[in-house]
Amino acid sequence: MGMLDGEIAVITGGSTGLALAGAKLFVGEGAHVFIQARRQESLDEAVALIGRDVTAVQGDASDLDDLDHLYDLDLRVNVLTAGQVGTAKQEELFDETTRTAFESLIPRGRLGRPEEIAAIARFLASGDSSYVNGLDLAAAGGTTAIRTRHERDRVMHERDRTTRERDRAAPQEQVPPRTGREHSS
Repeated sequence: MGMLDGEIAVITGGSTGLALAGAKLFVGEGAHVFIQARRQESLDEAVALIGRDVTAVQGDASDLDDLDHLYDLDLRVNVLTAGQVGTAKQEELFDETTRTAFESLIPRGRLGRPEEIAAIARFLASGDSSYVNGLDLAAAGGTTAIRTRHERDRVMHERDRTTRERDRAAPQEQVPPRTGREHSS
């Protein structure tokens, strides 16, 4: 018995990369998956790769009319925003130096894997997340935390600058210099 037995999933961009990894995992967990992509040839290859319980729908996810064909069901919708994830295209374009430099910017220290993103998507599609609706979940290896920390640091820097300016503008109390001869009796 799979985590998604009897469920129906709709995955846009489902013929390659992260979405294809998700579609394969969902089918393996018992779901019937509708994958949408623009190119029929890519869809046909994906269907052959997945093998069963998959329906290809040619269309463009940025075209609302095309999306209407997919969303005639009562759906619970969540968004999974994947951060820096290794893809076949990156393997093709990045040499080792570029990849290492890119990974150094990710707090987790490495690119994510498509299977990791698919596992998060499986959770969002499962009954375990039945009360989750309208979520935009960022799976980005800690990158969003850096953005948040930088924003906090910027706000604190601005607050400190404002305090310094306020202190400079306030009249200063004149204190006579100490001579070192003061004694208490």
